[in-house]
Amino acid sequence: MDFGLLWFDDGKRPVQEKLRGAAEAYQARFRRKPDTVYVHTSDYAQLARELGQERPRRAAGLSVVACINILPCYFWIGRDEE
Repeated sequence: MDFGLLWFDDGKRPVQEKLRGAAEAYQARFRRKPDTVYVHTSDYAQLARELGQERPRRAAGLSVVACINILPCYFWIGRDEE
């Protein structure tokens, strides 16, 4: 993904809700639905616990990618198909 929106959310809500908020912000700003989100490995681990899956690939309608160079509570969201 070359272009996206960096979204910060350090609230106490579940990661899935944070992803929905990031997706809504992306769509409001760019008038397109995002399809991919990069998250820090700690957020990915929390999401896995929430979903009861070892390695979740999708959540909140997005493809989820764990990435060590994204800071915790930040979400790099956009479209990977372009």
